Amino acid sequence: MGSRSAYLCERFPPAAAPPVSVWLLLGALLGAWFSAYVWWAHKIPFIAKIEGQDLWLSPSVVLTVGAIMTFISLYFSPETKDLQLDEVGEKERASDRARKRLPDSCAQVS
Repeated sequence: MGSRSAYLCERFPPAAAPPVSVWLLLGALLGAWFSAYVWWAHKIPFIAKIEGQDLWLSPSVVLTVGAIMTFISLYFSPETKDLQLDEVGEKERASDRARKRLPDSCAQVS
């Protein structure tokens, strides 16, 4: 939860700290109920029919739903709205490569 706390500190002013901390706590509490979500997903008829008695598909369904919710929140977050997430690291790598190039005055002399 360290990176999440840093993100929340950057995003919200100090006056908003109590409500933000409540939501952070609620997020941790929701995650603590993972086994209940898996049990609930196993009760869905078509999943129960595929799984039988073993719980192998239900955790995947719950994790996939969580991942979809995370990406939706990233997509609509003001920091990432209208941003190509697959190109974020590429711009930084390109600037790092440009910074590491030798200046023209240091070109090899043959």
